[in-house]
Amino acid sequence: MGRKKGEPREFVKFTLRVNPEIYEKFRYVSGYNGRSINSELEILMRLHVEKFEKAIGKIALEE
Repeated sequence: MGRKKGEPREFVKFTLRVNPEIYEKFRYVSGYNGRSINSELEILMRLHVEKFEKAIGKIALEE
């Protein structure tokens, strides 16, 4: 499978501490949507950034 358009070549790994009940419910939701927890979280993060940029303006990253 190839890389999707706009998808980075490398990924950032980070640790997330979360309440166990929220984690289990989120795991249920991601499974219901047919996604991994990672994919579900990435989609939510992307949507949040898009909403922010629409309200506040494009975020310019230094390269």
